[in-house]
Amino acid sequence: QFDAVVSQLLSDAAVLPTRRERLVLHTGDWVSSGSTELEWQSEVLNPTMPNLRQMFGNLLVVGARGNHEGVATLMRKYFPWPYVSPTGSYFSFNYGPIHVTVVDQYVAYHLTSEQAFWLGRDLRNARDQLKVLVFHEPAYSAGGGHLNSAGAIANLVPFVRAFGVSVVLSGHNHYYARVTQADTQYITAGGGGSPLHTPDPSFAVACADKSYSFARFDVTPSALYGWGIRVDGTQIEQYVVPRHPDATPPAITTAQVLPGGTEVVLQFSEALAMDAQENSNLALEHFTTSTGTLTSVSVSATFAEVRLTVSPAALPNRWLWIGVTGLVDLYGNPMSTQALELLVPTLPTDDAEGDTDGGDTDNELRSDALWADGDVSPPLAATKLSNSGCSCNTTTSVQHRALGAAAILWFESLRRRRRRYSDNDCA
Repeated sequence: QFDAVVSQLLSDAAVLPTRRERLVLHTGDWVSSGSTELEWQSEVLNPTMPNLRQMFGNLLVVGARGNHEGVATLMRKYFPWPYVSPTGSYFSFNYGPIHVTVVDQYVAYHLTSEQAFWLGRDLRNARDQLKVLVFHEPAYSAGGGHLNSAGAIANLVPFVRAFGVSVVLSGHNHYYARVTQADTQYITAGGGGSPLHTPDPSFAVACADKSYSFARFDVTPSALYGWGIRVDGTQIEQYVVPRHPDATPPAITTAQVLPGGTEVVLQFSEALAMDAQENSNLALEHFTTSTGTLTSVSVSATFAEVRLTVSPAALPNRWLWIGVTGLVDLYGNPMSTQALELLVPTLPTDDAEGDTDGGDTDNELRSDALWADGDVSPPLAATKLSNSGCSCNTTTSVQHRALGAAAILWFESLRRRRRRYSDNDCA
């Protein structure tokens, strides 16, 4: 069946020979047993299969490692792509207006792995391009053969969302399916030749089709035009994937001091143009504190989480002030200067009875991040107050403490803690 699917792919390419199928992306499981030389010679490099010979001879064929490739020694032998690691089969390349990143799910790819930090840098540097991510086991598919990969959801989807990946291509399930998540299209292109799986109708999908098939994309600088094509040439579906727009300016979404008072964790809405693993001293220039000294900073693989180390440790039940300035996202959008006041939590052994005084909970944030009890929405309130021309005494006195948005944020904390009045009290 693989040769038959390739035959239809070549026929489809012949319709517009200068525009179609110049690049073939394989979603993994090239052979039944990737550690056996005979499998590669009979299933992929078989001279008796004319369509396969024509495809490999005339088209650029690139792909991901599947679970059937074993340790991938033979795959790397026959397909010496520009692998980043001597053991992991992951790499990336540009092809016209698209940037293709191939992930290896069979070496470590958790968020603190070597592959994850490479993936973050790779996607961060792919500006003004349509991004396509390829890996074998799908994050979102139609069930039936295999469930959605928990590892892919936990460790790869954050990169998809942080860096504006337009299309994710996977295999593993032997059929065609498409799932839309947060404006990204997750395509399962697994109908290449193995016995088919039956999609589970209980899975929420945009499209699922039990057929030998392939996915086709016509690429322009602004969009990908996608089709699902069966082995007999009939069309499964057609859709358009626009290039994701540049990100909006970053904002702090959550912030907290961890128990012990030595570490502060900040979560951002957008990936930051900062790599603290390469230059910690430069990254520290963006952060200040009024308590002790910030001695180190680290940034997550997705560039959306920052961890600051404070020395000496901040005391429990005291407020720790953190200033944030000069940060930009991957597209150069600047974040406004922020002044955060975070309550240092008590250690669990020091507060066995919990918070019984009716006051603030541990890890409360005096900022535009999340509130413990959700009784206000600080980002909206702060925007409204800063634009309202409000000149009530409370706001005026607070502005001596900090400037601009920081004063508004501090005012919101006072408002919640001391004077629970309506929005109409300050008009």
